[in-house]
Amino acid sequence: MVTCHYFYEPFIRIMKKIVSSLGLVLCAMTTVYSQDQRNTVYPQTQPGIFELGVYFGSSLPLADYAGKAAQAAAGTCARFDVDYYSFVNNKLGFSLEFVYQHHDLKALENDPSLVYNFKNGYTTFSKEGAYKNYALLIGPVCKVYTSKKWEVNAYARVGIVGQSAPRYRQSVHAYNALSGQYEKVGNPYFSYNNYDMDNVGLPIAFMPNLGLRLNYKLSPSLLLGFRADYCVIPAESNRMGVQSSQLDTERLQQEGITFASDKTNNFSTFIQETKLELTKAQTMDLSIGLHYSF
Repeated sequence: MVTCHYFYEPFIRIMKKIVSSLGLVLCAMTTVYSQDQRNTVYPQTQPGIFELGVYFGSSLPLADYAGKAAQAAAGTCARFDVDYYSFVNNKLGFSLEFVYQHHDLKALENDPSLVYNFKNGYTTFSKEGAYKNYALLIGPVCKVYTSKKWEVNAYARVGIVGQSAPRYRQSVHAYNALSGQYEKVGNPYFSYNNYDMDNVGLPIAFMPNLGLRLNYKLSPSLLLGFRADYCVIPAESNRMGVQSSQLDTERLQQEGITFASDKTNNFSTFIQETKLELTKAQTMDLSIGLHYSF
């Protein structure tokens, strides 16, 4: 039976940090307009404003997410926003957003550190799938600047994200003189997905999002939007990465792998160190789209 603490303890720690951060952001947004509200008399309370936005663009992996621990390639993103402004003369409100991100695994089939020949064998690399995130986020949004033609919005959101990750592995093949054929003897480098490996918890993680949006007013109701979004899935929530065993490649090149029988060989003697690298998934999404206000 799956124990709850694998999933809920990381959730509690992460949510405490996120709630604290969102509280600071919301406080800062409110403070920006507090002086304006005290010094300006509005004839009547304006009705709330709804805005719908659809955006498409590039999603750029950052730091270890693009590095050895995840090898995520530059990808694409799609976003659908529902914003409602009802505070501080309709300059402060809340936003609900659906986010889709897609990143292929980098081309590793010809990486000389993973694919090479040795004395009596060779290595191969295989992969399938891609990194896919489906997130539902909510949080405050603020119009920090407005003019006749331009508008700048800042927002901070947090929510849950369903994940899918690629499966990949490096395989070592060596010639077995006893059987007269090449046989696979191990997988020293392969993707690690805690949900697949241990069947622990759910394939759901938590994603904070900070962003800035620049809108150009095509008409009073239709806006052309340009936006930048920083998204992160903490490593303790992400629980995805790579498990690798460092091989003594110099000795492997010189000696090769020997077989005592059809199923027994000395491959394990070439392993120097085994480690698991988990990473937080950080991205910078740059997108363009249309916003409709009503």
